[in-house]
Amino acid sequence: MSLLRDDTAWSHGSAGTETTNHAKNETVQLNYIEWQDKFATEKPYEVLSEVPAGFPQTNFSCSPAASETIHDIRGREQLFNLQDHGFQIWVHHHTVESFDKASVEHKYLPSLDSLLKEVFGARAETYFFDWRIRSSDRSKSSVKPGAVVDLNDPLVCLLPVQTVHVDQSPVGGVNRVRYHMGERADALLKKRCRIVNLWRPMYRTIRNFPLAMCDGGTIPKEKLLAVDHVRKSYIGESMYPLPSPGVYKWYYLNRQRKEEVLLFKTYDSDVSARARCCPHTSFQQSGVGLDKSPRETIEVRALIFTDR
Repeated sequence: MSLLRDDTAWSHGSAGTETTNHAKNETVQLNYIEWQDKFATEKPYEVLSEVPAGFPQTNFSCSPAASETIHDIRGREQLFNLQDHGFQIWVHHHTVESFDKASVEHKYLPSLDSLLKEVFGARAETYFFDWRIRSSDRSKSSVKPGAVVDLNDPLVCLLPVQTVHVDQSPVGGVNRVRYHMGERADALLKKRCRIVNLWRPMYRTIRNFPLAMCDGGTIPKEKLLAVDHVRKSYIGESMYPLPSPGVYKWYYLNRQRKEEVLLFKTYDSDVSARARCCPHTSFQQSGVGLDKSPRETIEVRALIFTDR
């Protein structure tokens, strides 16, 4: 079975695996978008390309909110699923040694297609529309002060995102289908459509900047603020939750290993799903320095169409 069982235990051995006997919950001030009265008439936006001189790159800001507990799910991974919580863990081994463009497109993505058919059924239709590598090592980041980054290049290495967000809004999800699927979009939109991100470490166990996942069933719709993300070739719409102390429930997988894939939903056309999306963010773990064990991850975004 691909899902980790409740009695899964990691222990030190010749293969270098780790003991994870106790949950390591974290208390963190996560960064949320700040409400501004102008949003009643002016939509929040962020331009992810060059802008004319004097034109603001963005019209919103984010700041740390009240401290929240991020619960470690290690040892109880099987309790969480995409339908009810918006995320789940799936064990997946691959043979990719170097995540260059050719290896990702010709070896890694086909292996993920098989994974998604395990999760959603053999009849599921999948389409990978984006993939991205990130590192918490600033020396590896392609983002330099004053530089314009080509986000259409998947090999551009980005830093972890440390703001609570959802990649797609419901409007953004439908627009993604129309943009990528062309003349087939109308027929495919009659099916159940989900956008799922597949996130994992490329080489080493994650020891800092893991991904925190918010239980999507704890997010009231009125707390989600639609935000335009403007690129040269595409205008997407994402969502940023407003802070709501004590309402959201947060989780993460401590010491996530390279064979452990985190799947999380950013859009689901099924309005009956308890969780239609999964707000998420990276965070710095306690007791780990910024220069120790940099996080290196790959994230793939997929459209998934099923009959129900």
